Amino acid sequence: MTFTIAGELASGTSLADRARWEEFFAPFQVLTATDDVSGATARSIVTSSGTGCSSAATTWIAATAVANEMPLVTRNHLHFSRVPGIEVVAYGG
Repeated sequence: MTFTIAGELASGTSLADRARWEEFFAPFQVLTATDDVSGATARSIVTSSGTGCSSAATTWIAATAVANEMPLVTRNHLHFSRVPGIEVVAYGG
């Protein structure tokens, strides 16, 4: 789980309570921003030239997956599959 997703979920009403948020995230590893993630973000922005992610948050999500050499599980397969170097796993649930 990326730090951006953790932040987005923490800002919602269902996980606004810190204890509830911590309980929800207990089974997951939250991936943080690192130098590698920052570099992957920059490369993604430069190489996608408008064909990659549509927002800063989604760019960070994609870069976190690329930098950690992990697949990205998402319902938005087409959106993220345009990012160079990313493995996208479609989630339909």
